[in-house]
Amino acid sequence: MINKRVFIYGAILIIFAVAVCIRQNIVRSERSHEAASVNSEWERDGKPVIVREISRQDVREFAKITAVPDGDGQLSVHVPRLIQEKLRPGQPVFLNNPGDSVAGRVTEVAEDIDLNTGMFPVKTTFTDKEKKGLSSLVLYVNTGTLKDVICLPREVIVLDQGQNFVWVIEAGRAKLVPVETGERNGYGIVIEQGLKEGDRVVFQGYAGLSEGDKVNILANRMEGERL
Repeated sequence: MINKRVFIYGAILIIFAVAVCIRQNIVRSERSHEAASVNSEWERDGKPVIVREISRQDVREFAKITAVPDGDGQLSVHVPRLIQEKLRPGQPVFLNNPGDSVAGRVTEVAEDIDLNTGMFPVKTTFTDKEKKGLSSLVLYVNTGTLKDVICLPREVIVLDQGQNFVWVIEAGRAKLVPVETGERNGYGIVIEQGLKEGDRVVFQGYAGLSEGDKVNILANRMEGERL
């Protein structure tokens, strides 16, 4: 009886081990097939990227300020002189740096510095009732406009050995173009040299690119359009 049980248990273990091996081989085969499919697709159609044709535009600059409620139902802010000089009563404040959603207005801009903080007091109203109970709130204020510039998000600019580069698509191939940068603002970085209007810049998918790669353009839009 004991030998029969040993035989049965041994057979079960062998069957289990064989099943595990078969499953492992199937998984390896599926993974290999998937990798081969991706590589063959890239070789056939090119690496997938999202591209935008860039143009010169006027770009608004925004400063980030942290506001706290005061006792009279407004928000109190302290700002350095560089921002204080650009603020005026009635000026809108925003919930985001593109300036899409007006959150309130500047009501007071102090002419004299606060000796306790070394900055200038500013007061604003705020219209969003859902956020009025917060102890502090991050807002944005427009401090100027950069005229007729090419401006790109920081993340699309590649830094290599102290030099800035941008991925550009030419004749269906990826090309790494050196650029000179200028001012930085809430949106991104101004490109002084290296790009021109109509250049097609890779906004997404650049992480896996190499020089001369064939690309599959999934979206090709003018800069400023929403994806």
